[in-house]
Amino acid sequence: MLSMLVYWHKVNFKMTKLISKLKLKLGNNHLILVALIASSLVHVLLITKFSINNPQLESKKLALSVNLSKIKTAASNNITTQVNSASLTPALHKTSTIAVKKSQSTALNNQHDPVEDKTIIQPATTLSNINPNEAASATETSLNATSSEKPAPPAYRYVEIEYDVISANISGQSRESFNIDKNGSYILSSLLTYKNSVGNVIRTERQRSEGTISDSGLIPGYYAVNDDADINKTKSSSFVWQEGVINQMQNNQNKIEQLLENSQDLLSFKYQFMFTSRPDVIYLPIADGKEYKEYTFKLMGEETILNKIGELNTIHFQSSDQNETIDLWLAIEYQYLPIKSTLTDANGAVIYQQMASSISTANR
Repeated sequence: MLSMLVYWHKVNFKMTKLISKLKLKLGNNHLILVALIASSLVHVLLITKFSINNPQLESKKLALSVNLSKIKTAASNNITTQVNSASLTPALHKTSTIAVKKSQSTALNNQHDPVEDKTIIQPATTLSNINPNEAASATETSLNATSSEKPAPPAYRYVEIEYDVISANISGQSRESFNIDKNGSYILSSLLTYKNSVGNVIRTERQRSEGTISDSGLIPGYYAVNDDADINKTKSSSFVWQEGVINQMQNNQNKIEQLLENSQDLLSFKYQFMFTSRPDVIYLPIADGKEYKEYTFKLMGEETILNKIGELNTIHFQSSDQNETIDLWLAIEYQYLPIKSTLTDANGAVIYQQMASSISTANR
């Protein structure tokens, strides 16, 4: 501002001297003199306007400085975000790589014939293309996969159970043995004896079930029951799985029926629970050599049974229709082996009852 004023005074001084000289030279030429004076006034006005508008330039300079400061701050924040993104990207890329490898492994396991590898490599996951909701969902899925349920322990390869039996107001004892051989075949046998009041054997019943073991449990092939006191109770069931039929025989009379999935016999069905994963409902068609009937067992809950073995925690299953009810209590500590069973009629009267008095097991 000061420099401009000095400049104005110098110009004014020079113009004054110039006018004085022109007066002497021009003399009476007043028109030229007026033009020179007017020109001098225009110069003075222009210089004055320049000096007045100069503060506005200072204001604009200040505004420009503020804008530059904001740009620097935004640039600094952007650099910080990029640094954080770069530090997180390797971890996200590692997670993406693990998921791709798991997917490739699953695909290879499902292939039966070698095929050309057509795996598409996806770009690395970054903060710019990841969806937060999808990331949370992927994490939850991963945690669920990690916390998968532990497989059930293998079924016993040998079992022997002794029972106290009551049937039609006659007491007795039965001994059941279950054995799996090295070839994956099983044999189930039962010997039931009834005695009179003085201890003499008055009746003997033998049952036998043979078959194989699969991932789903017992697959019976043959079942037979022999009653020494009543020849009419001698009967058998042949399970012909290849043809999908079951052959029931009693007193040399055959009855062929369609074989249903998950079928069991009167002896094997109680041990089938050892191979199940504690379902709420289990469907079992059961053959006894005479009848072939479908049963639906429902989980009734957990109960504690006190017997000669001690206090046992059990799960209680029941199957009921208009004619009879079957109840089973399976010991949790013994991989769901049957420790108690009852058969009652439509009026609730007990027709048959078994209660375990001893259990022996082996995993040999």
